[in-house]
Amino acid sequence: MTNCMESYYPNYTDDEGFLFYPLEYLITMEEEFARNPLYTVTVTSETVILFAEYMNKSWWYGFKYNAEAGRYVIGIIPDKNRFKPIAGSLADFIRLYMVDAPDLYDYE
Repeated sequence: MTNCMESYYPNYTDDEGFLFYPLEYLITMEEEFARNPLYTVTVTSETVILFAEYMNKSWWYGFKYNAEAGRYVIGIIPDKNRFKPIAGSLADFIRLYMVDAPDLYDYE
């Protein structure tokens, strides 16, 4: 068992530039962007929980939970206005991470 990259947080990444947040540091997308005065935050009913970042916040990875469907989707978040789905489960996301899949870098 591990608590993500607790020994790296908040300043270090793995060799590929990824940082997975320890559980106690998970944050909503709205909270992350509210920290930066350059962003105007619009809170919606679809809260996104950020659990990882790439290259010191070049972009983030988070999950969006759909309570009605009882499912979640993991996406890449390049800015406050975009959430691009890339995986349907944490297992799928970890598989992408382990093989360094191109999907992890494609936020367009």
